[in-house]
Amino acid sequence: MGREQREGEEEASAELDAARRSLADACLDLGSSGVEVIVDTIAGPRRGRIVHVGADLLTVASNDGQRVDVALAQILGVSSDRQIGRAATVSTGHPGSMVARLRELLQSESVAMLQRMDGTTITGVVRAVAADNVELVAGSSQSIIPISAVVAISA
Repeated sequence: MGREQREGEEEASAELDAARRSLADACLDLGSSGVEVIVDTIAGPRRGRIVHVGADLLTVASNDGQRVDVALAQILGVSSDRQIGRAATVSTGHPGSMVARLRELLQSESVAMLQRMDGTTITGVVRAVAADNVELVAGSSQSIIPISAVVAISA
């Protein structure tokens, strides 16, 4: 096998690998590189380092330590300045989904801030999580929000 043929096969293999890479895989690679990223969502950008990637969410930790869970489906793009970061560990286990993260907040009875697609933030204690909606309570106010409308979760 000639050198040119091997190089052609290696290039074709690399192109195939890139074509199979999901958004979650790409975010996992960025998180592992330790670079700071900007995650653009329909409700605005989030800046920080990717510290967790699940099946339908990723977690961004800002420099001040605040963590925000972002729905992968609500991401418009992820960018970095391609700087060389310090290798970092990115978790991939629980929570693997927005529903799982909301159920964690239900169990902890923590105050949660849910940013919706329209940019508004609903704050309250998670009282119920169903397959497609979440109920938040703040004082005498109750909000039921479709999970598909949630862009980001902060606690």
